[in-house]
Amino acid sequence: MLDVLTDALLRAGLRRTATSTALDAALTAMRAGDPAPDRWDRWLGLVADHPHGLELGQRQYLDHGREPVPAAVHATVVSLRGRGAPAAGLVAVEVVGAAGRSSGWEAPWPAELAALRADPHPGVAESALLVDVERGSA
Repeated sequence: MLDVLTDALLRAGLRRTATSTALDAALTAMRAGDPAPDRWDRWLGLVADHPHGLELGQRQYLDHGREPVPAAVHATVVSLRGRGAPAAGLVAVEVVGAAGRSSGWEAPWPAELAALRADPHPGVAESALLVDVERGSA
């Protein structure tokens, strides 16, 4: 349903809202147990030339009170980290932070956060450092 909405928003010329909806589609699939690389590709394609679509602050990455699907969440993070795009790295930091907090920072989240701290893009590395400071490890 979110994919259809994204298409309609794009046809209407509402790229910013379409970009946000595409991110919601990818996150919804991840929470449901599907890493959905095609949905992440779509979102990254939309945000690549339009960084204003990278609005991450108000998103709920993992449902509160619901057991996340660790395999899908981890697969998503690994896939996003491997893309090398700053937008993908920033979302990976947010997802790792949410998963880490949700799990009490059990494996694999500390290692994923360390990998993101070493990201060559300074914005990604700084975001990961701030999550690490928040958890008291940096």
